[in-house]
Amino acid sequence: MVHPDNRHIDRKVTQEEIAAWAGLTVARVGQYIRAGDGPKTGNDGIIRVVEAGAWVREYAVRKAKLDRGGDGEVRSLKDQADAALTRKNEALARKTELEIQVREGQLIEAAAAAAVWQDIVVRVKTRMLQIPSAVAPHVTIESNQHLVQQLIDDAIRDALTELSDGVPLADVPQFG
Repeated sequence: MVHPDNRHIDRKVTQEEIAAWAGLTVARVGQYIRAGDGPKTGNDGIIRVVEAGAWVREYAVRKAKLDRGGDGEVRSLKDQADAALTRKNEALARKTELEIQVREGQLIEAAAAAAVWQDIVVRVKTRMLQIPSAVAPHVTIESNQHLVQQLIDDAIRDALTELSDGVPLADVPQFG
């Protein structure tokens, strides 16, 4: 038997009521519910006063934590604004540092680096695939395995040496 003073606990509540209690819009409460972060529902899918009240308290605690500093003290609006300005200034300083590194050639854009590496890979592949046709005529007339190995080794080393002399730094795109 339910005590007469506790009958309201089993009462169904609407999203409008929850929104009013939490100081949110009905749409925002709906977003929380759809995301699974809203008030818990019973097995019948209905939100009851107890669950809604618990969620509103939990929401208020989470919101209050956002307004607290690292030491747990509630920060004033001025302190919050100062903290936001500090974060903005730190972000601007980081952006400026990156721009300086780009201008000084210590940093290049990822797309430029990818383009240079793609060109290098294509050149290596093309040059390495030329080796068999260049070496085959010499290898087919040799019966000495050591000499065949030496011919192939020399061709590979020549190709790699040629490629290592490849892209001068002046050809690497610079930005800034």
